[in-house]
Amino acid sequence: ISLFCKKNNFKLAIKSRKKFPIIKNINKYADIFIDDEEDYFYPSLFQESILASQFVIGYFSTAVREVVALNKMYINIQPDNDFFDNRKDRLLRHATTLYSRYNYPGVVENFKLREFISKFDKIKKSFFKINQENLYKYKSTFLGINKNKIGSKLFYDLLKKLKEN
Repeated sequence: ISLFCKKNNFKLAIKSRKKFPIIKNINKYADIFIDDEEDYFYPSLFQESILASQFVIGYFSTAVREVVALNKMYINIQPDNDFFDNRKDRLLRHATTLYSRYNYPGVVENFKLREFISKFDKIKKSFFKINQENLYKYKSTFLGINKNKIGSKLFYDLLKKLKEN
């Protein structure tokens, strides 16, 4: 990732989390290291960092919601199934089928771990351009930005069921 950033004139920012230990020699790879104590909620240091980013890389993080809500691309790194002890419940929760939370073309791009390692440094900057139509669809599906439409549909569906009975 560091080499890719250098090659494409990106700055690599790495943010810590309280629950994970800090990686030794992180400054060797990162241009910016954000030591987040996670002491305040809104806007969080993470949310402020997203705004300054062109894209965010993670693996099966619920942060995908915040990233997409702020109109940034999320790159999901999909570890091998044994990462989840091959547990079906965990694998289903982290589905990467096309148009799922972690694999939505032009919005959330999914890479299997080995694929990420072998291909990421060859990606062009244009890859990170958000597909606006899919961004809207993703937000509608996973973030509920069309609450009125969804709420109205539910209301009228329930009303119809009541009238039928």
